[in-house]
Amino acid sequence: MFARLILPMSLLLALAGPTSACPGQTGKVIFSEDFADDSGGWADIDPHMQFSDGGLKITAGPKSDPKSIVSDGSLNSTFYAKDGDYCAVFAFPSSPPEADNPDYVSLTVLATDYKNRYQIFVSTNGDVAITRLEDNKSQTLLPWLKVSAVKTDPGAENTLRVVAKNQKLTFSVNGEQIKVLRVPVPDDAKRFGFWTGTLNGPPTDPRVYVVKSYNLTEAP
Repeated sequence: MFARLILPMSLLLALAGPTSACPGQTGKVIFSEDFADDSGGWADIDPHMQFSDGGLKITAGPKSDPKSIVSDGSLNSTFYAKDGDYCAVFAFPSSPPEADNPDYVSLTVLATDYKNRYQIFVSTNGDVAITRLEDNKSQTLLPWLKVSAVKTDPGAENTLRVVAKNQKLTFSVNGEQIKVLRVPVPDDAKRFGFWTGTLNGPPTDPRVYVVKSYNLTEAP
């Protein structure tokens, strides 16, 4: 006779979701995305973005194309959270960055809209920065800082994570804690997302970034 296989509910939820949580995420899953299709509720998806089995591909450049972009991103429009454990995996372009024009990827949390949000950035220079955009004016919370945990090789994947709890943000890159900040949280600051691009203007040749996964769980 076949024995019944009884799985714990936490494992069933993990199997049912499109992606598994990032290392260290232990709370109940709020949102999980692998970008295989456009069902995740991302706003303002444009022709520079392409859903695929390997993640969301975002293309910047080339400079010669008047319709090209320098940077692009999205906020989710169907799931909302304030306190939470936000984690996304990004891949840099598969070719080296252009001279004097580093690539960057960014995780966005506690946004009210595109003009008001908190972000952590990593660049192909091996740097990390944290900013707050308020009324479309950027405030530097952590200036560009060299961090050995950042992976800078062409095609390298980096895991960006922010734990938001009790008006405190804990920022990490590839498992290394970077900064803890106490921050004001507006009542409607409950959107989250991502951003990618080049730091110093449009690239000469196309640059393709990949958002591999995005996971949000309850804050620990």
